[in-house]
Amino acid sequence: FFMEDFLFTPLVIALWLGVHAALLKVHTPPEGKLLTIGFLMHIGGGFAQVLVTREYFGLGDLLGYFEYGALTADVLRIDFFQFAPELLRAFLQQPDIRIPAPLFGGGSTLSMSAAASFILFLTGNSLYASCVFVGIGAYVSKVLLYHALRVEFPQEKHTTILAGVLLLPSAVFWSCAILKQPLAMAAIGPLVLAMRMLIDRRRTVLAILMGTPAVIALAVIKPYILMAISVAGAAFMLAGRLRGPGSVVLKPFAVIPAIALGFGGLVLGSRYFVKLDGQDTASAFAGQRASERVELER
Repeated sequence: FFMEDFLFTPLVIALWLGVHAALLKVHTPPEGKLLTIGFLMHIGGGFAQVLVTREYFGLGDLLGYFEYGALTADVLRIDFFQFAPELLRAFLQQPDIRIPAPLFGGGSTLSMSAAASFILFLTGNSLYASCVFVGIGAYVSKVLLYHALRVEFPQEKHTTILAGVLLLPSAVFWSCAILKQPLAMAAIGPLVLAMRMLIDRRRTVLAILMGTPAVIALAVIKPYILMAISVAGAAFMLAGRLRGPGSVVLKPFAVIPAIALGFGGLVLGSRYFVKLDGQDTASAFAGQRASERVELER
């Protein structure tokens, strides 16, 4: 452990423990037991990601995002209000980013690099704390996903649905790191629940506030997930509207929003999908290293 890990990892766990305690209050005791198991698994997953990547493999995307993200996080600490907007522009894949620190890759890799920098800024450049931070964010997202799904099932099936959403070991492990997949997982739950609210025509303002950041995050990090979710959501909305009495012809307001939802997600996802540079993080990291070696030799 580095000093940052000793200081910030317990703080992050304590912060998310408060969130977990709040979630326990709005769930039944059987659900609460599963929530506590899931909470502990996601903390363990954050530690496991670091140990496996650093001690066993010795390299990986996680360490690349950490090393370069920590440098940019230090820049944010020097002048947050000057460089945070530039880093946000990098997250949105805008051109001409002016940050005196290396950001590698293009497309979704650039967005992930910017997101890792913000996370490391919040967690004091602690790799353990940052992975736990993302892992518990994914845990909360899965709880929201459960809330979106459980209304489709009878009460006696709810704990089974929660266990399936929250406790699958491989899904837990791959939800706990400063990587693209965990950040996408952290966005899926809020987005699906927001879509559920909009379909049910309830809490519209909350749904928009919760769904908009999730849409943006998925569009720039994993656009094909957004494209799939938009089409699935449109199909679900249309099926729900058409189950009632009356014909399709008499329900234009059932068809039009569903088409708009599916088409909008496809357009937004396609816009960022074509920006992908076809390079994984490890390749970009290696390229960055090679460039630095050339500079040192000069």
